[in-house]
Amino acid sequence: MSTSPSRFHALLRIARTIFTPLSLLAIAWLLWQSGSELGEIFSSASYAHLLLAFLLWVGSNFLSPLISLQLFRAHHTQSSFAELVHIHNRNLPAKYLPGGIWHSVGRANDYLLTGK
Repeated sequence: MSTSPSRFHALLRIARTIFTPLSLLAIAWLLWQSGSELGEIFSSASYAHLLLAFLLWVGSNFLSPLISLQLFRAHHTQSSFAELVHIHNRNLPAKYLPGGIWHSVGRANDYLLTGK
């Protein structure tokens, strides 16, 4: 039994629509489960260190597409950094779903859809 490409893309759209709310629910559940620990962390934390950690986290998500850019260039595939940042960040919520592979799967599918 094979599925047509249009049916596959329809299922993929549905899965993508579900990714963000599902990942937000997973994050909310983790926050709820860890509420007291987070309270202790924030009450005794250095806000300078928290700000630095946040900036490094944001920076890593902005710079991570450089790896993809270099890989595509090595294989003589045209791609812009802005396009790769958009693909990476659009799939970022899926990174926090249990299992951890969904961010990579989403990016790989986007690369495939753009012809890379």
